[in-house]
Amino acid sequence: MSNYLIRGISEFIIVTPLALIIFSVYFLYMKFILKIKIEWNSVETLCKFSWLLMLLAILNITGITESILIGNFSFDSIANEIAYIQFNILQDGLSPATILNILLFIPFGFFTIMVFKRFLTGALIGILFSLSIEALQLFTGRFVQLEDVLMNTLGMFIGCLFAYLVLKSNKKGHVVIDS
Repeated sequence: MSNYLIRGISEFIIVTPLALIIFSVYFLYMKFILKIKIEWNSVETLCKFSWLLMLLAILNITGITESILIGNFSFDSIANEIAYIQFNILQDGLSPATILNILLFIPFGFFTIMVFKRFLTGALIGILFSLSIEALQLFTGRFVQLEDVLMNTLGMFIGCLFAYLVLKSNKKGHVVIDS
């Protein structure tokens, strides 16, 4: 499990500069091109950056980024019927990979709700993102697993629920999330 964890942390470190560049370009575009007045809220800005960082890290961890960069997408695995799709759920029990799938998507779910402010929107983004990752893996020669979709969605749901509770308690005055 520690090898998976070390690899995951290194993927976050790798994508952080890219996330900073994308985030900076986004703010400059909003402010100077679209001329939208941006109010600076440090917590909200941190949540948006963290959401982008999580998105990029997940794409990197799942091999999607590498496949895009090297042009490794191919219909051959589907056309030649060598695409491997596994429908078994928890066949190996709660393996380290299964647990880390859940844990990886908890912060993504949390930040999705913190950015989009709607539970249903966050849940739909999570399900669609997880399905998209697995669908893209069909074209990269990687394994597609129903278990991954379910575990990613479970992690996303836990994160969304936690964010929803934070936002709900914020409205009641118990937790203050402001700069």
